Amino acid sequence: MNKDRIARAIKSMMSASVVLIVIGLVFKLQHWPNGSLIFIIGSSGFLIFSGLNMAIRCAKPAQENPATRVINIVYLLSASAVLLGSLFKLQHYPYGAALLLIGIVGGAIAGMADYGWSRKIGNKSEEQNRP
Repeated sequence: MNKDRIARAIKSMMSASVVLIVIGLVFKLQHWPNGSLIFIIGSSGFLIFSGLNMAIRCAKPAQENPATRVINIVYLLSASAVLLGSLFKLQHYPYGAALLLIGIVGGAIAGMADYGWSRKIGNKSEEQNRP
C-alpha cells in the first residue's frame, strides 16, 4: 500500500474514534452503562491514530518548514491533553481541570502561531508574484 492510502485509512480511523468519543460522552452524560469504556476506547484510538498520522506526515520529504512540524506536534500534544483532561474530569480524577487548561491554552497558542506563520508565508509568496 502506498502512503496516501495509509494516510486516508488512518484519517478514517481517526474519524471513527471521534464518533466513539462523542457516543461515549453521550452515554456518560445519560448515565448509561459502559459510557466510560466507549469514551476511553475512542480517546485511545484517536491518540494512537493521530500519532501515526503525525509520524507519516513527518516521514514525507522535508518540503515544509521545521516550524510547521513543531506547530503540528504542539497541536497533537494539546489535543491529547484536552482528551485526557476531559477523561479525568468525567472520572473525577485529580488534575483534570489543569490538563484541560493546558490543552486549550496550548491549542490556542499553536493556532495563533500557525495563523501568523501562514500569513507570513502568504505575504512572501505575494511579494514574489508581483511584477
